[in-house]
Amino acid sequence: MSLQLVKDLIHQHNLTGTAQEIADALNAKTETVANDELYTVAGIIQELGPDMARQVIAAFEAATAADPLLRAVYYKITSTGISFSDPDTVAMMDQLQAAGVLTADQVQALKGIGFRSKSKWELAAGDGAVVDANTVAAALNDNPTISRQVLVSAMRQESGTSITLVIQELADGKPSGNRQTFVWRPGQALPDDPVVSQVISSINQSLSAIEV
Repeated sequence: MSLQLVKDLIHQHNLTGTAQEIADALNAKTETVANDELYTVAGIIQELGPDMARQVIAAFEAATAADPLLRAVYYKITSTGISFSDPDTVAMMDQLQAAGVLTADQVQALKGIGFRSKSKWELAAGDGAVVDANTVAAALNDNPTISRQVLVSAMRQESGTSITLVIQELADGKPSGNRQTFVWRPGQALPDDPVVSQVISSINQSLSAIEV
């Protein structure tokens, strides 16, 4: 399990507290995700169980006699399937509840097929994944090795030398979000940083010996 993933999520969601509190926040199923999968009768039975599925299908079938739209939906359920996260399907379920065709519990169960509650950790690590407090604690105490990389580019022309100097911070050898960029062109004042200013002056002086 990647400690970097834990650290990234802590930073992304601005999580604070003890390792256990952060683990609980990452594992809490607070994120609603649409499920676009198409469900037929077999899928509804699997999701709701045979008893509730039987009641729902029977209610649909009974209502099709008076509503051609429901008849088309029922045909899809028995053939290609429907998505319970589709806005039209959600609106139809609300209408069926209002009309007394489906109960509130049945509509909630059907909407539960179309919209899944997942944790922040599951979205990052996969369905069913759980992060424990020990892993969070290890991530909180994992201090990367910090180093710096200096990148310099220079262009010598008749008008003078243009120099770009980039100081990139590395965490465990990988670029972090911290970097400084200094750009100097002829006629401009040198950067305030005395070390950078000295480096740029030295490069400019060395390149001035090259005829262009």
